[in-house]
Amino acid sequence: MEDFSPEAGYLLRFVNQTKYPVFLTGKAGTGKTTLLKHLIKTTHKHAVVVAPTGIAALNAGGVTIHSLFQIPPALFLPTDERTHYRTDVKVETPSTIRKHFRMNRVKKTLLTQLELLVIDEVSMLRPDLLDAIDFALRHTRKSQAPFGGVQVLFIGDLLQLPPVIKDQEWLLMQKYYGGKFFFDARCLQQSTPVYIELKHIYRQSDPTFLEILNNLRHNTITSENLAILNKHVVSDRNLKAAKNAILLTTHNRKADVVNESELAEIASKEFQFRAEIIDDFPDRLYPIPEVLSLKVGARVMFIKNDMAPNKRYFNGKMATVTFLSSAEIKVVCDDSTETIDVERFEWQNMKYELNDNREIKETVIGTFTHFPLKLAWAITVHKSQGLTFDRAVVDVADVFQPGQAYVALSRIRSLEGVMLLSPLHFNGIENDKSVEAYTAAQPGTEQLAGHLEHARKVYLLEFLQAVFDFSVLEKALGDFQFQFAMGVKTAETLHGVWAKQSYKRCLELGAPAAQFRRQIHSILAAEKVDEIFLKERVRKAFQYFFAFAEEISIGLYDNLILTSKQKKSKEVNQALVELEDVFLNTVYKLFKARQYADLGEEAEWTKESLLGESFKDFARKNWLAARERLQAVSLVAEEEEVEYPQKKKAKQKPDTVNETYLLVSEGMPIEDIAAVRKLSVGTIYTHISKLIAQGKCNISDFLPEDQQQKLAVLFETYDSSAGLGPLREASNNEFSWDELRLYKGYLEAQQTT
Repeated sequence: MEDFSPEAGYLLRFVNQTKYPVFLTGKAGTGKTTLLKHLIKTTHKHAVVVAPTGIAALNAGGVTIHSLFQIPPALFLPTDERTHYRTDVKVETPSTIRKHFRMNRVKKTLLTQLELLVIDEVSMLRPDLLDAIDFALRHTRKSQAPFGGVQVLFIGDLLQLPPVIKDQEWLLMQKYYGGKFFFDARCLQQSTPVYIELKHIYRQSDPTFLEILNNLRHNTITSENLAILNKHVVSDRNLKAAKNAILLTTHNRKADVVNESELAEIASKEFQFRAEIIDDFPDRLYPIPEVLSLKVGARVMFIKNDMAPNKRYFNGKMATVTFLSSAEIKVVCDDSTETIDVERFEWQNMKYELNDNREIKETVIGTFTHFPLKLAWAITVHKSQGLTFDRAVVDVADVFQPGQAYVALSRIRSLEGVMLLSPLHFNGIENDKSVEAYTAAQPGTEQLAGHLEHARKVYLLEFLQAVFDFSVLEKALGDFQFQFAMGVKTAETLHGVWAKQSYKRCLELGAPAAQFRRQIHSILAAEKVDEIFLKERVRKAFQYFFAFAEEISIGLYDNLILTSKQKKSKEVNQALVELEDVFLNTVYKLFKARQYADLGEEAEWTKESLLGESFKDFARKNWLAARERLQAVSLVAEEEEVEYPQKKKAKQKPDTVNETYLLVSEGMPIEDIAAVRKLSVGTIYTHISKLIAQGKCNISDFLPEDQQQKLAVLFETYDSSAGLGPLREASNNEFSWDELRLYKGYLEAQQTT
């Protein structure tokens, strides 16, 4: 395990080695997002990440709750009574919301095989929405266990921004909910999450400021704390001198007015830059406005981290615009003299699906490409979550939500960087009492060890019992036999004979499987578990039951190939594809159990240690073996290509520029690359200019010799601080921006050789 704090270590073990719901919290700057990224990268469980809002989901690398579960934007009441509904509030109930859960096979399979649901920014999660998630999972997975048997990891700081519930909604909700936070949901009353709080703060180090923030967060701020803060109230004169500091305010309109008026005061020419939006990227997910208006001298803020090795800027870094053209933006960051040629950044709208290895993978369904900048004389406190500032002017005179003052001040690295527009008073910084009561009632870190040991035994028992319970496969085989092997004509077909034999064989496994499950229960019921003996028994069981899986796979893949070639067998083939889903999930769990049995005593449970290479390409290998068998008996011609119908083996995703490089290397035209990658042609040319600069691509593959010669003459007067705009004007627009960038990349390559 990497060098994590004890609390982070507990989080990883509770997620990977138990099934208990977990609530990961911590003050601002304690590394919750970093830990989440590590967890998703390494967990052995099928996991998805969701968030209450589109922007929060985009930042977490996930999807919205509503899109994943197909939950409509309405108040959800956990009852079918209809006595107190209002006409001005849209209401869903268990009986009405069901109609929204008509999912295709891919979505249903994904949710059925889901093991870990991560909900980020949980402070904004309403209790009724969490109950709707619980109902959706129970309904889809046909299980009455909490969340349909899925483990849930909640992440967030309850003392930051709270849920938004309108007064007329609360009039209906209060009959069913004791409060407005996620922990008030009915589904958690019998399934309380394990509470893990990260303690170490990475953003601030000044002990005085840390004490003030801690007291502010817990609503225990003292008069001495306020006196220290109020020394940082700035006059109008000092405020004008602090032009490089961003203003954090409470309302969108306030921030917009400040930014618009400051931009209007600059006398230079205004340039507008429009986002490139490809395919499915709805406007509610836009990370920044579609149109960015700038002038030289404008104050801006980066909203993404620099992907380059030298890390010239980070999310929240302030800068000043120094040069603009119709396609270029240059800035200089505060506390630096280096000019940065800002490049467009690609945001991706994702959906989740299963690959051949039964792993949940993200698929890009749309992109939003834009310069990662926003006007930054002012932003709202809400939009500052997750950002870090060296200096900021804080306007919390009109605080309208608990936690806003804390969120605003905790964005700033040090007390020296704090500037207040007006003195702080107690009435502007009050937190929700129910949150404080909930937090105070949670056990400390010292109690987690004993809790983990018990939870791990429970999970091991449930996991191994599920692995060696073949009832789901038995039902799937029985249903297939009933539908396609019971008729006079179908009984003697190849798939009919196979179905009857396989179903009979699966029934025969019922008794030994039940006997082994009883043995597992007996071993794990002991006060001190003999895990060495348990693993030995699991290895033996794997050998016995996997022989059955190999036996089933022969006929399954033979029939999948044969029915895929026959037009009259389309219905049979579709049923076999669905049966394959169930079969592969059974095999996947068997392999996972064997990997557990081979783990060392102190080994961590991760994707690498528990999934290994054994299961990968299992389906494809069996498909190819079936094709060879059928070709050997002339049921499939040797020259006939019968390709495995699902996606190819998942490869590690390269970064966006190298992903373009792989397609360029295959000889794919630029327009086709743009279509495949769901990016604009201009973005692909930007990637290629970088590849030329890195020496990976040859400029002659993209620009003919005569154009290169003309560009060589043109670039003799090139001034990097002035950008490419003057060159384009000097050539009377003979060359496009893309061509100029390609040649600029060529010159950079020459300078490094």
